[in-house]
Amino acid sequence: DADDGAITTVLGLAAALLPERPDPSEPATPLSEGLVAARSLSILVVEDNIVNQKVLCKTLSRVGHRWRAAANGEEALERLEAESFDLVLMDLNMPVMNGIEATKLYRFSEVGAGASLPIVALTADGTQETQARCREAGMNGFLLKPIEIEALLQTIDALVPASAGQRPARPEPLAPPPPLVERAVIVPFPAVTLNRKMVQDLQALGGTQFRADLIGDFLTDAAAIIDRMADALAAGKWTVLLDEAHSLRSAAANVGAERLTSLCQEWRGFDFNRGTGAAHAHLLAIRQEMDKVHEALFPYTILSPQDGIAP
Repeated sequence: DADDGAITTVLGLAAALLPERPDPSEPATPLSEGLVAARSLSILVVEDNIVNQKVLCKTLSRVGHRWRAAANGEEALERLEAESFDLVLMDLNMPVMNGIEATKLYRFSEVGAGASLPIVALTADGTQETQARCREAGMNGFLLKPIEIEALLQTIDALVPASAGQRPARPEPLAPPPPLVERAVIVPFPAVTLNRKMVQDLQALGGTQFRADLIGDFLTDAAAIIDRMADALAAGKWTVLLDEAHSLRSAAANVGAERLTSLCQEWRGFDFNRGTGAAHAHLLAIRQEMDKVHEALFPYTILSPQDGIAP
């Protein structure tokens, strides 16, 4: 499971934007430079969104942890029955079985089994109501998406007993900076649409190929999610619409699509009982913004056959 092709999980949004035309001779700053786990733990990552999963698992590998991945709560329970883990990172909104249900079922199976396994909720919904639901289900921690590496490491270290884990594993080598080229391709980015620092961070995290694959996954998944949002709106299935918007918001945040992230967040304030006119207009705005995001990100999915360098 733990190979680069299967990898998955979560970068924090960078506050600063790069200048409009970045200097191609300036190497990417490694995202996790100086951050190494004090011990190597076995962690189960439960996340259905492929973009979030890849970023999170790559981050765990880079700091020295070992991981397995599951795409929903049902798969997670099967993993937990077959293998031993030091901690679980559990997304809340997933198909088949969500994180709350999976945690409740696992806690029931744990009764009388000794020390309980730490389970940390992963969600973009930081409301008090959601936090209360996590506590009631038996979760031990709560991390907001997009997840910051420092907060992730601190949470893991605080919840896992000191006796757990192996001696620190040698972290993955940092991705080398792209070599200088005489004719660098400069892609203009609308600053409000895309945070270029996030795109650079993705390369620093896993290299050019990792970034190209991740962005390709995002563009494919985002288009499908928006189509499902349209179907849900047409059918009046508001809960489905909000769940899809939540999924798109989380994935968009990981690739730096900041305006798209904000538009998805705004669904939470809609009153669907007052008609759907505003909702249709908002979905149109999301489609238009997604077109801009696609135009900005697509060049990063194309690798040069000569030297393997993406724009």
